[in-house]
Amino acid sequence: MICPTCGTDAPRFDIFNTASKIDTMLRNFPLHYDFQSSAVTQMLLDAENDSQRYDTEIYDLKLRLSNLIAKQTELQKQIARMKSLTAPIRRLPIEVLCHLFSLFCMAYPVFLSDWCFGAHSRRRPPFALSSVCAGWRQIVINTSRLWCNIDISVMNAAHVPHFIQPLQFCLERSKSSPLTLDIRLGINPSNSLSDMCIDQSARWQHVVIVGDVNDSKFPNLSCGRSFPLLESLAVFPRSIDDPDLHLFNNAPRLRSLQLCAIPSEDNLLKFSSRTRITHLELDCDYDDFVFDELEMFPNLKSVIYLRMSHKLIPSDVCPQTSQLSAIKFNLYDYNEESKKSTRNHD
Repeated sequence: MICPTCGTDAPRFDIFNTASKIDTMLRNFPLHYDFQSSAVTQMLLDAENDSQRYDTEIYDLKLRLSNLIAKQTELQKQIARMKSLTAPIRRLPIEVLCHLFSLFCMAYPVFLSDWCFGAHSRRRPPFALSSVCAGWRQIVINTSRLWCNIDISVMNAAHVPHFIQPLQFCLERSKSSPLTLDIRLGINPSNSLSDMCIDQSARWQHVVIVGDVNDSKFPNLSCGRSFPLLESLAVFPRSIDDPDLHLFNNAPRLRSLQLCAIPSEDNLLKFSSRTRITHLELDCDYDDFVFDELEMFPNLKSVIYLRMSHKLIPSDVCPQTSQLSAIKFNLYDYNEESKKSTRNHD
C-alpha cells in the first residue's frame, strides 16, 4: 500500500486502531473460527511484514547515524587542529619558547627513580615536551640546556640497567652544557649510572650527592678528576664517616658547600677548595659545637645551620673569620619532635 502523500510504503497494520479489537478478542473465549480467525491471520501477516520493514528502516537509519557521528567526530578533530594552528603559543618566537622550556626543565628535573613507580617516577620534562609535535621535538633536541637537570635516585642495583638509556639520552643531548645533578644511590653507589655521571665531571655545576663520598665508594672520582664549572656542592653521607672532600680540590669555582656537619680538622686540611667557600650550610644536630672549625674557611661570608637545637648555640663564642657577615639558625626542638614521633608510632 503506497502513501498518497509521500509515495512511500504505508504500514498495513494499524497499530492504534487495531489494539482495541485485539483486546476484545483476547477477552472472548473461545474464538469463533470464521471471520475473526481469518481477520486475525491477516492482521498477523500485516504486522510481521511491517515489523520486517521497520527492521530495514532502523538498520538504514543506524547506518546513517553511525556515518554522521563518524563525520562529526572527524570534523571536531579538524576543528581542534585548526584552533591549535591559531593558538597564541604558535606565534611565540623560538627564543621565547626555548626560554619557557628552560624555566620548566630547571624547575622539574629529569627524574630517574626506582622508589616510586607512579607518574612522579616517570617525570621527564624534555621527553614530554619533545612528544608534543615535530616542531617542539626539534626545538627540544636542539636546545642542550633542557637536558642538563637530572635527578637520579636508584636504590636497587638490579634496577640500574633500566635507567642507563634515558641517562645516556640526557648526557648526549645536553652536549657541553653545565650539569645540575642530584645523585642518590644505594649502599654501593659505584655503578654504571654513577660512572656515567662522573665521566662528565668537567661539566658539573650544581651537584648533590647522597652517599658515602670516599675513595672506596667512588673509585672513579679519585682519579684526579677536575671540576672547572662546579659552583655548589652538597654531600650527605649515609654513615657517620666524614666525606673525602679533597676529591673536589680541583674545583676553582666552588663557592657553596652543604654538609651534614663540618668534617674533622685533618679532613678539612686536605680540602684545599675550602679557602674559596663563601657560603656554608650545616646540619649539626648531634654536635656540641657549631663554630669551632669555621676558621678553616677564611673567605666564608654566610653560614646557615639547618635544624639547629637552641641548646647547641654557644652564648659566649663567636667565629673569628674576617669575611663572615651573616649567620642564620633554623631552630629545631628535638625533644618536642621526639615526642611527636613517639606518639605517631604508638
